[in-house]
Amino acid sequence: SYRGTGRQEFEHSITQAFELIEQDDSARGIRILQQAAELSPDNAPLLCFIGEHFFRTSKTNRARTYLERAYGILPLDRRVALLLGLTCADEGDKERAKELLGRAMRLGASSFAAHYGLGRLFAAEQNWRRALHEFKLALARKASPEAHYALGCLYYQLCRDSLAARHLRKALELDHAYAEASHVLNLISQR
Repeated sequence: SYRGTGRQEFEHSITQAFELIEQDDSARGIRILQQAAELSPDNAPLLCFIGEHFFRTSKTNRARTYLERAYGILPLDRRVALLLGLTCADEGDKERAKELLGRAMRLGASSFAAHYGLGRLFAAEQNWRRALHEFKLALARKASPEAHYALGCLYYQLCRDSLAARHLRKALELDHAYAEASHVLNLISQR
């Protein structure tokens, strides 16, 4: 997606960066990719790749910078909308996160991550009905310990202990070392 006169320099930077990443030196590789992004500021695939790297390494401020740029170029890309929405949620920008996650789903990214992210946002607002709906949709997309744990916690919050215990046991069945699920099961027993 490069457009400009310095194509050879750009290609060399990309090649060098990915060689470093393959050699487990991703820090240097990403720095070179960032420099390449300055040579090609409207290169959405490159911006998205860098943004996703920072998202995966929990550097949300940096992730958001690159993902916002990519989203400005590709507003109809569901993956960019999803990653940017999750990043905004992690940064506490709830309204922007809900807008982007909803957009990602309308574009066809109805996924575990989108529904789970929305569920977390609604739970933080204590909108239990909507949180429950989103967590159920997340579980339908992917049976995971996290989805069962989230539903277990939500049902615990709503004092529906038998449903909570069922989901928490399922979380433990899928991940025997899920300490948080054990903790909430203990709280149910105490109540």
